[in-house]
Amino acid sequence: MSENVNMLPGSTVLKSGEYKCNVCMEGGMLDHLIGGMLKEIGAEVPDDVREARKICLNAKALRDHLGPLRKQLEGEETVRSFNKGERFTECPNCGAQTGWTLTELL
Repeated sequence: MSENVNMLPGSTVLKSGEYKCNVCMEGGMLDHLIGGMLKEIGAEVPDDVREARKICLNAKALRDHLGPLRKQLEGEETVRSFNKGERFTECPNCGAQTGWTLTELL
């Protein structure tokens, strides 16, 4: 399935299935970024991803500097079904930063 990892918006779907956005999925790129941001301000990074996102949204030192990340932090992970031959769309949370990864064949 490695050819179905981090597929960009506009690229052709190679296999029909359910795909998760690499950015906002639990344990995805956003969560790695959050961990770094929290460490940078000296905050403890909890194991629970949802708790880490809440802390990041509420941390006074970060709140005003989140910019477009705010929408991603507030949203749920995005899972979409795509059919072979279609074009991948953007994730509603992540926009142009989207990368889709196949999680389940249909």
